[in-house]
Amino acid sequence: MALATVTFLSQCLRRPAPVTLLLPEDAAPKAVLYLLPGYSDGHDSFVRNSALERYCAGLPLAVVMPEGQNSFYTDAVHGLPWWTYISRELPEKMSQWLRLEGCRQYVGGVSMGGYGAAKLALRQPGRFEGVFLLSPVADIGAIAEQGFDKTKDPFAPPPEDLHLADIFGPGSPRGTQEDLFTLLAAARPETLPFFRIYTGTEDFLYGDILRLARALEEKGAGCALETTPGLHRWATWEPFLADVAARLGAHLA
Repeated sequence: MALATVTFLSQCLRRPAPVTLLLPEDAAPKAVLYLLPGYSDGHDSFVRNSALERYCAGLPLAVVMPEGQNSFYTDAVHGLPWWTYISRELPEKMSQWLRLEGCRQYVGGVSMGGYGAAKLALRQPGRFEGVFLLSPVADIGAIAEQGFDKTKDPFAPPPEDLHLADIFGPGSPRGTQEDLFTLLAAARPETLPFFRIYTGTEDFLYGDILRLARALEEKGAGCALETTPGLHRWATWEPFLADVAARLGAHLA
């Protein structure tokens, strides 16, 4: 794989936007995976913290890893329009520059990036063939209202550190277009892609993740849940990323 970072002037963010890319060296890509980083991570976090480049070696796959800052991929009430960037401007630029017309599209992410990936899939039905969620923030309403489950992990961040009121406004995002459960309730099952959700069983998001998996199944969406002992850490996510790459390789063979 070729590893590159490109930076362009985002018109909607009004600032330079870096994107880390993995690209096949010997052929045009057959598919693209948009892979969204988590809170406190950046566009290069996947290649810094995992062997993703090695897992994707030889695949006819372009992996697009954008910057998301700590935005929850939302057009913030007090901040920047990160949803507009991630859902519209970024794919337009990538399609133009990487010649992705006709490519199969997949989306994934870790933690906050898992939330962003699920939101993309639910708000843009028919765009993606598959969704890969690694320890996703599944219930943003519950987090805004109650915080994280510290009985699972005492090092879970306090909710005030997330500055959710600046992003979603002073009220809870429950019941809005930022709430995955609300989006799922309104979705038509035939428009939903296949979801594969990974999580450690000691993750402070574990309960919310189980509820999202059940909600997807009850909706009639294809959903597979894979668990392993582990916390909300890269050490837990490493084998999950290897599995994502292997499954995409099988799809594209």
